[in-house]
Amino acid sequence: MTSPNILERLFKLSENQTTVRTEVAAGVTTFLTMAYIIFVNPAILAEAGVPFSGALFATCMRRRSVRWSWAWWRIIRSRWRREWA
Repeated sequence: MTSPNILERLFKLSENQTTVRTEVAAGVTTFLTMAYIIFVNPAILAEAGVPFSGALFATCMRRRSVRWSWAWWRIIRSRWRREWA
């Protein structure tokens, strides 16, 4: 089990004005939302005539590309802040 001090040092929770509980709740909410979208979106598209498996694949690939885009944006933004701060 990790102690709060390790989590504080690693993620700088107080500096970012958050708590472990808030971050866990946000993570669970995000996961459940994405899981819901991954199955509901293809079902809606299947009713419009798109094959379910193709819609499921496209939804997963779109989610993946958006996730990578956000990750790269965070990396670029944090580097930019360090250089210009």
